[in-house]
Amino acid sequence: MNFWGYFLFSFFAIYLYMVFYWITKDVLNPPGIMISIWLFFAGVSHLNLGSFQRDWIPETYWAIILSAFSMTIAGLLLLKGRRARLVSLSSRRREMPLKNMMLTYKFNKLYYVWACVSLFSAVWVIFEQGIDITYFFTVTLEGNKGQWQKSNIVFIEYFSFMLPHISIISFFQIIFGRCKNRLEKHFNIFIIGASLYFTLFVMVSRGTAIIQLLGYLYIANRKKRLSFGRLGRVLVAIIFLFGAFSLLRWQDPTVGTIYSGRTDSLIFNSVYNYIVYCYQNLDTLIREGTPYTIYKYVFASISQALGLSSSSELRYISTGGFNAVPFIFGHYHDLGMIGVIIYPVIIVWMMSTLYNMSNRNEAYSIVLAMFQKGVFSVFFGDYILLFNAQNLAMVIAFLIIRSSLRDKREQIHRDGALIIQ
Repeated sequence: MNFWGYFLFSFFAIYLYMVFYWITKDVLNPPGIMISIWLFFAGVSHLNLGSFQRDWIPETYWAIILSAFSMTIAGLLLLKGRRARLVSLSSRRREMPLKNMMLTYKFNKLYYVWACVSLFSAVWVIFEQGIDITYFFTVTLEGNKGQWQKSNIVFIEYFSFMLPHISIISFFQIIFGRCKNRLEKHFNIFIIGASLYFTLFVMVSRGTAIIQLLGYLYIANRKKRLSFGRLGRVLVAIIFLFGAFSLLRWQDPTVGTIYSGRTDSLIFNSVYNYIVYCYQNLDTLIREGTPYTIYKYVFASISQALGLSSSSELRYISTGGFNAVPFIFGHYHDLGMIGVIIYPVIIVWMMSTLYNMSNRNEAYSIVLAMFQKGVFSVFFGDYILLFNAQNLAMVIAFLIIRSSLRDKREQIHRDGALIIQ
């Protein structure tokens, strides 16, 4: 065990989180969460409780520290607290909390069309593949796959995968009272239930379940700010469910290395291994040296679709059966140390901009809610820059919100209030 490595990383993780909390007064502010988790789990890796762990080389420390430093500077420069407030124009000039901008019927119409298309696609996949729900309870899995297979129709898979993301919009409409009538409320409840069923029984996906749970948590926090204690209890419960779900999925003895470690707890070992071997795979890449692929890893789906690159140009690293990598892996793969500085700044810029916009209008918290897996899983992959179905869902949600919100000034004048900075 490297005590000083664990202590220093953990200390700065907590310190920087408290700095961002002081700015935002929000326990779930995205930049603070990203930076603190990135550093804290780097510290946890120094406990050396894994069976295949080794010490990092100095360049790995530099990559981790520089990425955290660049995110911190970007967050401090860009992130704003929730300072805006509404002041009544009446003689009393009493202060009022910032009103949430109502969404127009156009938003509802676009949303329900999107929801119905995704729901239809999910049902299509179920009938196309003949999925049996008892599979979830009885299967002994060989590898990280459920019954989920690619659809024979190109876009069906993408639309069905968006269903869990659409459920976050449904949750937002229920929590913030956006449903105009009982029918809309029941429809949104149905979308949430259908998406959870699709995630757990059809996709059998822990990652997608985390997208939904963290998205719901973020929306609930935007409605009523969570305390540190409540947030801690919720996150511990999510981690426990992740470990328990791993036990349910990984029943084949050939994947026993997932539970190997220096403790007797299978759940702890599985969660710990997922964390530390991501960092170790980054260390392996840095030891081997970056191939300087410029853009081919971070934007792999786009470059390969355009025929500008192939998967054979990318490096895939595995340690003890673990092939997951942290979010800066692709950044270093493409641009070396320059990448671990530039790309984290871009990510925090996106996060901070959306966060500031959501303080003006709660509707933008929907997009941030869809980002939460990327915020909490910086040690486990880049779910923000890499273009995939998840990112496409975020883009669609953002475009719908932008095209559907009423003019802010008109809304403010109608309510008889003005914004004070």
